[in-house]
Amino acid sequence: MKIGQKTLALFISLVFSVAQAKAYACHYYKIKKGDTLDVIARKFGVYTKSIKEANPSLKRSKFLSIGKTLCIPYNPPKPKIPTMSYKVRSGDTLSVLAERFDTSVREIKELNNLRRNFLKIGETLKVPYSKTYLKRLREREERRYKIYVIKYGGTLKDVSDVTGVPLFVLKRLNPDLVGRNLSKGMVVKLGRKRVEHKYYTETKTHRAIHKPQSPSPSNLKALTQNNMQPTTHKIPLPVNGQIKRTDRGINILAGCGKPVKTINSGIVVYSGDDLAAYGNMAIVDGGGIITVYAYNEKLFVKKGQLVKKGQVIGLVGHKPNTSTCELHFELRTKDGTPIDPITYFGK
Repeated sequence: MKIGQKTLALFISLVFSVAQAKAYACHYYKIKKGDTLDVIARKFGVYTKSIKEANPSLKRSKFLSIGKTLCIPYNPPKPKIPTMSYKVRSGDTLSVLAERFDTSVREIKELNNLRRNFLKIGETLKVPYSKTYLKRLREREERRYKIYVIKYGGTLKDVSDVTGVPLFVLKRLNPDLVGRNLSKGMVVKLGRKRVEHKYYTETKTHRAIHKPQSPSPSNLKALTQNNMQPTTHKIPLPVNGQIKRTDRGINILAGCGKPVKTINSGIVVYSGDDLAAYGNMAIVDGGGIITVYAYNEKLFVKKGQLVKKGQVIGLVGHKPNTSTCELHFELRTKDGTPIDPITYFGK
């Protein structure tokens, strides 16, 4: 007895679906023209995520193939849906967000206990966690801003400690993140690319705008002795080597593994590798001056540790994504304003 091609194709599809759904008790549904996962999920009273879990092939394609057979699980448990926060913008609708985050209108409403069918601009919603969306957001922000991507968690204060950008600047650039606990993957704006920060000071009657001024030598008492002028070379290099000027400080070319020494006593306010562009980095607050040591192969200090001037805190490593051995060093005032180190190391 010959089996028709359509019958054979249906049989193969059914067998494949059974193999995929072997861990589920399910019945089978043949996809029709006009079907979407949301439509099918509503029809059977299940979550789209439950259907995706029962049909692994759906994870590889965003579109449904007419005639394909799906496993629809019987009474599946409510799936755990990792979520992230999303602030509603102009033009957003429930259907737009459902498409953007690969979910359904019904599920967005359930995640947020919404009974209405409209959104309010500025409101914050829970949406399914999406690596694709975060990647696109990061790429868009990277074109306009210097950004920091949260690696583990924290607050804007933690980002300020890591990057040296003053907290009030971060608050001004990221008003929707003020007072929030930041989760992994969230993007924090550090400042516009190729645009110098303007710092704001407020009085009762007006707001004055001024650019940061270079600090006077008296601001470096923690580093110099007897209030010496900077050209007297009283500030030692953290490691000996060839100096290259950078936008925010200097890079010192030195052999990998050479000891990195602090140029000031103080407390370690950051030690880690959260910022990929800086690699292993330590930041020391000396009470009047902040020093930054990045690109380390290894760090010997932890956050909160007290260090003395000249103490070895790490070893020179490779500049990220290069084969060059060097140390990145920065001098900053207490509020995070960069200072030109070469002025104090001498030419």
